[in-house]
Amino acid sequence: MADRNDLAILEETGKGEDVARRKHAGALQEQEQSFDIRAPVERQYQGAPRNRDLISDVRNRYRTT
Repeated sequence: MADRNDLAILEETGKGEDVARRKHAGALQEQEQSFDIRAPVERQYQGAPRNRDLISDVRNRYRTT
C-alpha cells in the first residue's frame, strides 16, 4: 500500500523535473557556452521528459493502490 508521504515525494519530484527542464531551456538559449558546458546541459534537457514520464508512471501506480 502506498504511503501518503511517498505520493507527496513523487508529486514534488515531478514538479522539480518541470522546473529543471525550464532552467535547462533557458541555459540553452545563452549563446556564449563552450561545448564542455553545453553538451551536458543539452543531455539533461533531452532526458527531462523521460524522467518526468517515469515519475508520473510511478505516481499514478501509487494513486491506484
